[in-house]
Amino acid sequence: FEVLGGARPHEQARTAALLKSMDHIGVDRRIASLGVEFWQRYRRQGRELGRFDTLIAATALVSHNTLVTFNLRDFPMPELRVLGRAPHEVY
Repeated sequence: FEVLGGARPHEQARTAALLKSMDHIGVDRRIASLGVEFWQRYRRQGRELGRFDTLIAATALVSHNTLVTFNLRDFPMPELRVLGRAPHEVY
């Protein structure tokens, strides 16, 4: 959803092909629970994170994968391995 939803019209076919080439990880109860834990933790701190973002973070953490993003501020979890750059950086 996040990747396809962010693709511009001229990028959709290439984006779909890229996603088709990747492994897919289903959201199970462990991932859902951890996503809710992340969402609640940061909400208590006064920071609203997107629910999709917390599910993405939980999926990466549970599956022992590195999360790759251009939106580092959406993934502040210190236990998460993240590779990316902040949106304000020039690229």
